[in-house]
Amino acid sequence: YAKKHGLIPFTVSSPHFSLARQEGDPWGGGCVSITGPENEKARRWYEETQMPVIAYSSLGRGMLTGKLKSTEAARVRDILDHNAVKAYASTDNFERLKRCEEMAGQKGCTVAQIATAWLLAQPLNTFAIAAMSSPKRIKENAAAFSVSLSEKECSYLNLEQ
Repeated sequence: YAKKHGLIPFTVSSPHFSLARQEGDPWGGGCVSITGPENEKARRWYEETQMPVIAYSSLGRGMLTGKLKSTEAARVRDILDHNAVKAYASTDNFERLKRCEEMAGQKGCTVAQIATAWLLAQPLNTFAIAAMSSPKRIKENAAAFSVSLSEKECSYLNLEQ
């Protein structure tokens, strides 16, 4: 329709973008991430162009959902799948999880809501992809839209302070 009428067609990009930094390629096929300081230039481009980002693994394949606790690093292989462990089970991501737990307690919400609120607080045109196992989880995760995070809180969660 767009081509036929001289319009710009739907255009989106689906890189990895999350508070959980992707330390390894979860599937081994050259996954693209715009998370982390090394991808700042790419994020700036997304911000400037407002190209929609359909962010996959926005909760780090379970790393930032709350089912794994920051004190359970020794049990990570029992709780998360192989690809999640390969990509997200890093010391820095466990620290991010710990900070999400702390902030969730302070704000009276869930770890997943904090991690999603972080993503939504970024200056990109971002849409989070997160798998949910029940209607209850869908409602809980949707409540992330009502969680406000300051720039300082976002920096703290991302280990920038």
